[in-house]
Amino acid sequence: MNERARSIARAVVAVATVAILTSCSGGDDLTVQNDGDDAVTVEIGEETLDVPASSAVSLLDYGCSPGDVTVRFGSGEMTVLDGPICPPDTIMIRGGEATVRSATPSATP
Repeated sequence: MNERARSIARAVVAVATVAILTSCSGGDDLTVQNDGDDAVTVEIGEETLDVPASSAVSLLDYGCSPGDVTVRFGSGEMTVLDGPICPPDTIMIRGGEATVRSATPSATP
């Protein structure tokens, strides 16, 4: 292998390493917005969040949920949102329902 090929190979490895480390560094804030009248408990990975009514909680630099997200209502009901959920999407609680609000507008006219 000549020197030019080695330099290119090193550059490719360096770029790949940076890309991997960047993707594993956490990321943006994952937010739970509770516009409901009652507090809820939200389970995201190993985190359990108590989110009061009419408020929001953010996990700073958390990035994507590691899997599904469970929202438990005071009534005892629960909703499981398919994960992973990634910022800038927001977990929304409103009217006794939990949904994921996409930060990307839908393509439907």
